[in-house]
Amino acid sequence: MSLKEFESTHNLSRYCYPENLDEDNNITNTCFTPRFLNGKREKYISTDWIEYYDKSNFNENLIESITHLSNIIRDYNSDGKFAVLNVETIKKEFRKNNLFVNIEKMRNSHIGIYYEFVRNPDHILASYLLANKCVKLVCDTEIIKDNFDNE
Repeated sequence: MSLKEFESTHNLSRYCYPENLDEDNNITNTCFTPRFLNGKREKYISTDWIEYYDKSNFNENLIESITHLSNIIRDYNSDGKFAVLNVETIKKEFRKNNLFVNIEKMRNSHIGIYYEFVRNPDHILASYLLANKCVKLVCDTEIIKDNFDNE
């Protein structure tokens, strides 16, 4: 368990299901839309805090995060992808577009991104911003096996 404080310079990972990828296998804004669960729309999207794992570098933390998500997601499919988002970038893009966003630590490495999907008529813009302006890196599930450079 990490004793680190959650900071705006940190990064989040989000699993994108195969059905949220376009025909060219790129992530789409539907990956960043709160899902329906038990007949109700969730109030946030779930992400995993990469720096929580407190390994020696970003790549090792990312591999831990992806491994963790692939183990806990019930309907995980290796054809999906993982998006990496920077917290500071999310806040900046939402502020620039006058949209509300709250990024909240929930438990352990679980971070919720709340952006008032249901009440905000700009919810499509919010999910578009997350998919197109805030994603820092996209990885397939092979990242667990491969070694790659962050920058």
